[in-house]
Formats: sequence, C-alpha cells, structure tokens
Amino acid sequence: MMEIVTILLIYLIHLLIAIVLSPKHDYVIDSGKSDVLILNIARAGLALSPLLLFIKKFNLNLSSEYAEYLYYSGLVLFFVSITIHLAARFSLKTNFYPSAVIANHHVLISNGIYKWIRHPIYLSHILTWLSVTLISLNWGYSIFVSLFVLRMIIRIPVEEKLLVTKFGSQYIEYKKKAGCLLPKLNFKNSK
Repeated sequence: MMEIVTILLIYLIHLLIAIVLSPKHDYVIDSGKSDVLILNIARAGLALSPLLLFIKKFNLNLSSEYAEYLYYSGLVLFFVSITIHLAARFSLKTNFYPSAVIANHHVLISNGIYKWIRHPIYLSHILTWLSVTLISLNWGYSIFVSLFVLRMIIRIPVEEKLLVTKFGSQYIEYKKKAGCLLPKLNFKNSK
C-alpha cells in the first residue's frame, strides 16, 4: 500500500510541476509529428501504469529487507530526478516547452545544469521511471522505462537538429562541452 501512495505522490508532483512551470509559446520552428506516437504511448502508459501495481504477475517476490532497500533507493533516485528536473526548468525559464519546438524568444541556455548536460529534463524523466520501478518492485514498469528511452533516442536528434538550425555554430560548440544525458568527462585537463 505504501508503494501505491508513493507512486501516486510522484505522479502528483510531476503534474504540479507541469502545470505551474509550463509557459505559453510562439513557435518559429516545429519538429513536426516525429515523436507524437511514442509520446502518446508513453503518456497512456504513465496514466495506466498504477494499474500494474495490482497485477501480481509483474511483482517481484523479494525478501522484505531487500524490498525495503530497493524502495528507499527508489525514493532517493526520485528526489535526484526531481532536483535535476527543477534545476533544468529554472535554468530554462520561458525556453521550456514539452514538444521539440523553437520559439521566437528562445536563447541558448548553457549555464546552470546545462553547463554539463544538454538534456537534463530527459535524464530526469528516465530516472523517475527507474525510481518508480524500484519503489513498486514491479518489473512491468521497465516497459515504460524502455518506451521513454526509445522516445529520447528518437527525440534528441530531432531537437538537436532544431537547435543547430536556430543557433548554428554556437550550439555545435556547446555540444563539444556538454554531454547529452550525462556530463562529459574531460581527462585531458585533469593533470
């Protein structure tokens, strides 16, 4: 029961972030419909995923000690994902939009968390799904983790093409410094 309440709170927190922090935009460049199908499947999965908790076939049968360890690991991972997400959203300010679009007012953000990671919001979504999988002890959630990762694999190149179109060499130089989903490790300057 604690897992159900925790997961519902996770969904509520994400919903509140989406409602409170999503500004209106004026589009200049739109990515089109390339990832709309996967986005809609992922959204449907997100909405229906609490039902997985009631399908015992998907539940992992673990000792209570191990289950408790995974539950708390999932909570820590969730708080890491929310911290990354909020840091990214506050860095972006009005540059955020849930679809891959470029608006008239967009500027290249390369400070804050974007100094190290080009797509921290996508990373936060993946970490959130992983945390839900750990909290629920339900391997069925790994299906949705896979859908989100697939969506990111499709969406990141589309979004980066839009960003190169808008910002040109400035974005190309930025890509050399910041990692896609994880920070780049630079061992050359560590002497």
